[in-house]
Amino acid sequence: MNPNRLEHLNVTLTDLDRATRALQAIVPEWAVRGAGTWDDGNGHAYEWRHVGDDFQYLSLYETPPGSALRASGGRSAFNHLALVVDDLDAALARLRAVDIPLDHIGGSTEHRRSAYVVIEPERLQIELVAYDSAVPSERNVYA
Repeated sequence: MNPNRLEHLNVTLTDLDRATRALQAIVPEWAVRGAGTWDDGNGHAYEWRHVGDDFQYLSLYETPPGSALRASGGRSAFNHLALVVDDLDAALARLRAVDIPLDHIGGSTEHRRSAYVVIEPERLQIELVAYDSAVPSERNVYA
């Protein structure tokens, strides 16, 4: 196992249930591997959950009441996250089934297709990437 890898990404969202459904539609093997509340030390407790597998996950935190956040896009330091899927069309169909629509189709190469969805209202943009080759030189084309 390669010990050097991304373990988790932490984001704050309004609707953790909707985000969880979307993530599990994208990667059906992912589960809620932990959940609870976090006390900020100022008398406020916020729901959190970790959605992923034994090696990687997304850490989701509840938006503080009355806060308007933008998870990605304009005026945000974070642009999007990308998740690899085996079958792009099947993943998009699972997302439609949980009311997460396609935002737009991404760039394609001979061995790579992608599409984007957005989890509202924070606009957490997720790119779904499907490769049809295991050969790095075919997968990682930047021309």
